[in-house]
Amino acid sequence: MEKMTRLWLTTQCKQLSGVSTGIVLSKVAGQTEGQVTAIWPEGSRAEESLVSIGRKALTDKQCRLQKHLISDQDTGEPLDQLTCPLRVSGETVGSVVLIVARRPPKQQNELLRQLQSGCVWFEALAGLTSSLQNNQLVTLLELIAAGLEHERFEQAALDIVTELAKCFHCDRVSIGFVQGNGVEITALSTGARFESKSDLLLTISDTLQEAIDQGETVVLPSLPPETSQLTLAHELLRKKYLIDSLCTIPLQAHGNIVGAVLFERSGNQPFD
Repeated sequence: MEKMTRLWLTTQCKQLSGVSTGIVLSKVAGQTEGQVTAIWPEGSRAEESLVSIGRKALTDKQCRLQKHLISDQDTGEPLDQLTCPLRVSGETVGSVVLIVARRPPKQQNELLRQLQSGCVWFEALAGLTSSLQNNQLVTLLELIAAGLEHERFEQAALDIVTELAKCFHCDRVSIGFVQGNGVEITALSTGARFESKSDLLLTISDTLQEAIDQGETVVLPSLPPETSQLTLAHELLRKKYLIDSLCTIPLQAHGNIVGAVLFERSGNQPFD
């Protein structure tokens, strides 16, 4: 779990612009306060002020933007903090704190929204890690960090989307990777054979591409605050195949977006 947490934090800090420091605090059995389980950049020291903010987020259980609480030690420039609780199966298991450069409120709120989306991905990875058997313990981040070089990559991808669908009560989970100018679907949680040019697969591919092109998670129905995201492909998939809720999360490797995962649910089960 700690390895997954470190990989997740590193991905968030590199993907979100203006982040200088990040820490994750996790609840530890038998201890009343959360303990630092990941820090970025690796090898740096967790300032007590950050640890205090993270512990407050554990009890507050709210995502927040806090402005100008600390300053850069070298320049004296005021810095902002983003905090979010980390949840698994509805239970708060930790918190994340990011220190970011000062920017206009609209930009910082957008950054906070992106971090919220990242926390959805944390829950997905945590649920997957805890549900797979030890000999199956291959997370998407580990596969991606290895440059997608895996002798059983397609089977591993199928195992992953199948477990994600079970963990998060999804009707279908799809994963696809960038190939040339498009996205090739690698696995569907249904496990069925599929024709790459079927109408469904083409629609899913367009949906993944839409999130990849924007470089951020797309959720429908949208999470507040409302943004100017493009969601035409997502709306088409919802309407055409009668899907109630969608969540598409881009995947990153070595600083580049290499694919995406699409979660689908029916009924009153929005992604929040």
